[in-house]
Amino acid sequence: MQENLQDMTNAEDFKNAFKPYLIRWGIVYAILITIIIFITVVISVPSWEFSDRFISWLLEKGAIFDRDNIHYSIITIGIINLSIISIGVNVFGVLAFGVNAVGVIAIGTNAVGVIAIGCNAVGVVTIGYIGFGFYVLSYSERCKGKYLFAPHRQDAEAVNFFSRWIPNLSDTLSAQ
Repeated sequence: MQENLQDMTNAEDFKNAFKPYLIRWGIVYAILITIIIFITVVISVPSWEFSDRFISWLLEKGAIFDRDNIHYSIITIGIINLSIISIGVNVFGVLAFGVNAVGVIAIGTNAVGVIAIGCNAVGVVTIGYIGFGFYVLSYSERCKGKYLFAPHRQDAEAVNFFSRWIPNLSDTLSAQ
C-alpha cells in the first residue's frame, strides 16, 4: 500500500514538473508546424495569387522550385523530400522537421531518428508525449524504453541522462 502511494506521488510530481516544459514545447511546436504546413500548402497550390508572389520572392532569394519542393542551399521545404535539412510533410534528412520526419535528428509528429523529439517519437534518445527508445523522456505512461523517465517509472540512468538539460525535473523527483 505504501509503495503504491509513493508511486502515485512520484507520478504526480513528475507530471507537475514536466508539464510546464511540455506546454512550452507544445506551443513552439504548434507555431512552427503551422508555418511549415502553411508554406507546404502554398507550395503545393501555386495557382493562388499569394503562392505566385511567395514563390517569386523565394526564387529572387536564390531558391529553386520544382513544383513540389523549395530548395535553398542544403534546406528543402515541401512534401516528400530528402535533403540535409528537410522541413515539411513526409521528410527525410540529417535534420528532419515536420509531420512524419525521419533523420538523425527528427523533430515532429511521428518522428524517427537517433534523437527523436515529438509525439510518437522513436529513437535511441526520445523526448515527447509518447516515446519509444533506449533513453525515453515521456509524459505518457504508454511509452516504452530501456531507461525511462516517465510518470510511472524513473530509472536512475534516464534521470541522470535527462537532468543535464532539464534540471528541475530531477530536483523534484527521486529515482526509484
